[in-house]
Amino acid sequence: MNVASFFPSYTPIDSNSFYQDLYEMKEFHDLGSPGKMDGFYHHQIFPARFLSPWTSLYYNSLLLIHDTGTGKSASIAALLNITKTYNPKVRMLYLTRNDVLIANFKRELLKLCPYLNQVIAKNEGRYEDNKDLVFRHEMIDFSTFATFANRLKDSPVQLQKKYNNALIIFDEVHHLVNENLLTYMRIQEFLEKIPRKRLLLSTATPMRDSLLEAILLLNLMIPPDERLPVGEGFIKKYLRSHERRELKEYSHERLVEFDWKSKEVEEQFRQKIKGYVSVFRQTAEDIPIRYIGECVKPLLYTIIYEDVLSEFQTKSYLTAFEKDVRVQGAATVDNVDQYSSFYLNSLQASLMVFPDGSYGQDAKRYFEQRRNNQKFYDNYNHLFFEETGMRPTQSRDENLRLLQKYSQIYYSIIRDITDPENEKKCFYVYSDKINGSGILRIINLLTQVFHFSLFRGKQLSWNEANKANRCLYLNEKDGQVINVAKQLEVFNSYENRHGEYIRVVFGTDKTREGVTIKNIQKMHIITPNWNFGKKNQAEGRGIRLNSHAALENAEVDIYLHCAIPRHAPLTKSVNFLQYIRSEVKEKNNFLFSYAFLTSAVDCQINYYNNYRLANDYSASCYFQKCKYSCEGITKINVKHLNSSNLNYFYLLSNVHRIMPYLSNLFVRNIAKVITFDELKNVLKKENITDLILFETINIIIDEPILIKNPYNISLFLCREGDLFYVSSVRNLPEGELIGNDNIMPEFSISHTVNQIQINLFQKFFPQKLEFLSNLLSENKDEIARDFFDSFPSPMKQLLEANVPKPVRDRLLNKEPVEATPVKPAISLDDAKIKKYKFYGLIDKDKFKLRDVSDDAERKSNKTKTKGENCQTVQVDKIIFYIIQILTKHEEPTFEQNIETIVHLIPPKSLTLNENLRNILAMDREEIKQHVAETGKEWEKMYPDDYRFTHEELKYYALLKILNQRRKILCEFLFQRMKRYGLIF
Repeated sequence: MNVASFFPSYTPIDSNSFYQDLYEMKEFHDLGSPGKMDGFYHHQIFPARFLSPWTSLYYNSLLLIHDTGTGKSASIAALLNITKTYNPKVRMLYLTRNDVLIANFKRELLKLCPYLNQVIAKNEGRYEDNKDLVFRHEMIDFSTFATFANRLKDSPVQLQKKYNNALIIFDEVHHLVNENLLTYMRIQEFLEKIPRKRLLLSTATPMRDSLLEAILLLNLMIPPDERLPVGEGFIKKYLRSHERRELKEYSHERLVEFDWKSKEVEEQFRQKIKGYVSVFRQTAEDIPIRYIGECVKPLLYTIIYEDVLSEFQTKSYLTAFEKDVRVQGAATVDNVDQYSSFYLNSLQASLMVFPDGSYGQDAKRYFEQRRNNQKFYDNYNHLFFEETGMRPTQSRDENLRLLQKYSQIYYSIIRDITDPENEKKCFYVYSDKINGSGILRIINLLTQVFHFSLFRGKQLSWNEANKANRCLYLNEKDGQVINVAKQLEVFNSYENRHGEYIRVVFGTDKTREGVTIKNIQKMHIITPNWNFGKKNQAEGRGIRLNSHAALENAEVDIYLHCAIPRHAPLTKSVNFLQYIRSEVKEKNNFLFSYAFLTSAVDCQINYYNNYRLANDYSASCYFQKCKYSCEGITKINVKHLNSSNLNYFYLLSNVHRIMPYLSNLFVRNIAKVITFDELKNVLKKENITDLILFETINIIIDEPILIKNPYNISLFLCREGDLFYVSSVRNLPEGELIGNDNIMPEFSISHTVNQIQINLFQKFFPQKLEFLSNLLSENKDEIARDFFDSFPSPMKQLLEANVPKPVRDRLLNKEPVEATPVKPAISLDDAKIKKYKFYGLIDKDKFKLRDVSDDAERKSNKTKTKGENCQTVQVDKIIFYIIQILTKHEEPTFEQNIETIVHLIPPKSLTLNENLRNILAMDREEIKQHVAETGKEWEKMYPDDYRFTHEELKYYALLKILNQRRKILCEFLFQRMKRYGLIF
């Protein structure tokens, strides 16, 4: 028996139409535009729907490659929410690298998961003092990879039994393949021996030191007999390599770049990963990000900030470098950790040397102190101040001059922090070196010399007297996890958005993952590594979804520091060698990144976000053409979506849409009675089908969801026969409603509720009943129950009424289900083109606009234009297009749009900002007069008798300020058109 042909109609992964069918399913297609539902962004809901309980026969594993800052924790919370709402008895296992990440995730889960919040609310006071209890009671288990692997060693069978049928989450899963192969092998074997599970692997960096790391992740999901070869076996089968000769002098090993052996083997790889990968890239559309410095050859694209060391620091540094080279030459380097240990002296000396030429731990005499007969190394001592000449009583410039001799990098950072122009900007400083010459030394400099204090508390009073220069060190060791979380809450607060209470956050390896740092406008990465994994994770702490929402003109400057010895070749800069090696590895990783991007299950759904308007073959586009096609997608603009799988879980969003209409219907006359036909007529513009409307109304009645009248009295929606009414009691005695002649409706009924039920039964259920009977006769009760529970409550009742009692008893072993929401997406079709009369296209690397306002031109292939490059379109025409989009949508609001336009004005342009102030100060009549003088060309684009609204006139006046900044207008238009699905 082919289960897939009867169960809710999801297409198996091995089908040729898998990608297209998935894209055309309404519950997925609706997520193909920006938006939120119940606190989750659309891209965070997709994994929950793909791995939902009723898709588990088809899709049960997913590698979530969502960039840092896009909200992977929320994606997991959404999946847990839909799982637990469906069946509270499902167990969840969450594994990650360390206890710090577990503690961070628990806080996020309690904040983000509606199901857990409902559980806590229903049990008032029970979890108030110990939130961990809710996890225990809800069977949500947490562990580190290493700890769980050790438990598997002792009791593998017990754990396999415990987590069969469980939801299993591996967060920051790249650590599983990077740290201990034995741990990986035990966990892989554990997954193999679990018959039924849903598995989500989450990471922003599936490849760090080598693209082959991703193969190990994929093999956790792929069945054992279909797995990809690993290591050299994969290279031999799929890849070819070539050496970049210009890099030869920067490494004693061959630095090679990989490519696919052929199109055929690339396609074989894509088929292997089909159905296993989801990709969502980080976008910071409203946050200009600027890397400070330049791309130094032979680097291809990485912009570094060159810190040329003083003569004094160079001398000690070169001695350290030669020492490291001698050690390295005598050993074989197998991995990134060995490189870090081999170059330890150079890395320490690149950060800071001391007056006697020492560095690292050898310089401890300058920060060693005795207190209570114990040695401490947490502050500089008197010897440091005596020999360096630095004093807190001296001027900033004098102390900086003295510091530059010993540490060029710390000089650059502190100069930036103490620059008066940056006094209202928040800083994030990252280093993976802590002791010796590491990050503790720059913290000491800031607090002992440059008049900052180290924030050690958990709260601050927001008042003028309490404003001060403070810094925060995220030290998550020795049980400080909770303290750090509370300190970050203070730093991330709205009141501190300009750094007036805490200005600088210092972070290390412990805090580069699982932590959100808000409002950062200056970021300094002190220590690069031998791959970009740590750098990318560190950057992701400060550039995240909504991380800069509190700032009006947010922009981020990033400094990738590179210590360069004076009068020496770049080959002697250990930092430059790190950047070279990291860039080669990242370029290789891009080979997989592009395959993942274009073969992702949500490729077309996330296209609006993942596409990059950049130069072809640039790093932003993974060294491929920026305009890409998604694997298996044959038709993008779909007019008729498959709604057959929409069930009870997705109907709650329709409740939110319908409730205001019901309130309005009954608000003036509580005695009013309505029919199903009247409801349909009122909800015509919401485009809700009869089936969806019928099911949604039943949810409102069955839950029940109460309707408020103008006097704030809660009323029940009730039904008698084919009529609906509201009542202060849940059920009137039978016949009471019909016996009241004063409230009988004065219209005919063409579609009765009973007719709808009969039609549904005749159309859908005979086949479903036969399938259920077959499953039960084969003793496949568990599959039968899953199938039964995939139907909404009213349809279950029809099924129950038409099966024998023994069959019904076998089916009714599960809890009733609740709901999770949906929002319709916009597809580019004829109706949309008719609405806007223009659309955009990407031709090569150019953003083009095509005007189809002339119907004849639109219909004639002979006269169709190929679109005009936005950079050559008349400015008033661009503004016309922008205003057309802004005025055709209720959200964002007029005020929000004005705020967005204001942010487009470059803050450093005095002339433009003067024009901006003048226009913002104008009243309605002044705006009208101003546009009459400046907007003659724009007004010609409207009919002669067109009456302009104040909103349109103000939009034009503000956008016209950018008359000479066409690039800004085109970028703004592109982003808005992309948002509303107007880009081909």
